[in-house]
Amino acid sequence: MLNTLHLDAPGIRLEGRGTWRLTGPDRGLGVDVNISVNDLGEYLRFAGKPELMHSGNGDITAKLNWRRLPWSIDVANLEGEIQVDLSRGRFNSINSRSARLLELLSLQSLGRMASLDLNLGALTRDGFPYDQLLGTLTLHDARLSTYDYRVIGPVGAIVIEGDVGLKAENVNLDAVVVPRLDVSGAAIAAGIAVNPLLGAGAFLAQWIMQSPMSKAMTVRYSVNGQWDNLNISESSEPIKTQEQPPAIEP
Repeated sequence: MLNTLHLDAPGIRLEGRGTWRLTGPDRGLGVDVNISVNDLGEYLRFAGKPELMHSGNGDITAKLNWRRLPWSIDVANLEGEIQVDLSRGRFNSINSRSARLLELLSLQSLGRMASLDLNLGALTRDGFPYDQLLGTLTLHDARLSTYDYRVIGPVGAIVIEGDVGLKAENVNLDAVVVPRLDVSGAAIAAGIAVNPLLGAGAFLAQWIMQSPMSKAMTVRYSVNGQWDNLNISESSEPIKTQEQPPAIEP
């Protein structure tokens, strides 16, 4: 048994407990962890990955099982669920696939409003900022899946569902993008922040029916391909309404 597990590093504090089985068919490491994040950017700089993110605070909780550890460190043997709840950070532009994907999604959508003479480039010139980063990630068979990954910031709200292959280095995602340019866009972002989603369109459908402006500005994308060669195309499929969440006042 691992009764207590503590790790302090610049920007974060990890606490957890679990079981490390060294014999039998279920041998491996199983842990429940909570990571208190004071500055995720500071930790990533400490870890040698300064290009990924700047700032960011909140909590990351995970329930993980790594089969056959330490005899094998194959990521395909790692499975579990991760909950992310971060605030006030920025994906950096340099060498960051995540930031580039978010920039492309947001700018393609904001391009529809170019006639308003907005300075679109300035919004993401230094990376992609976010007010809140929320979601549930499931790891199984070297694939990271999500149904409610939400990035909410001054540019807009982006909701992502699908999966990413960690070994195959490929992507199969759907994304709904709501530019945050008016009161309705801000209300959508606030609603997404406090309500669980059942798929990328389940919550948004309610707002789209209420606000013609939101319907005109909301775009759904399909994102497929290898990490270094992503294909982003506007999807013609209707936004899903799998189940209606509780009504939220604008």
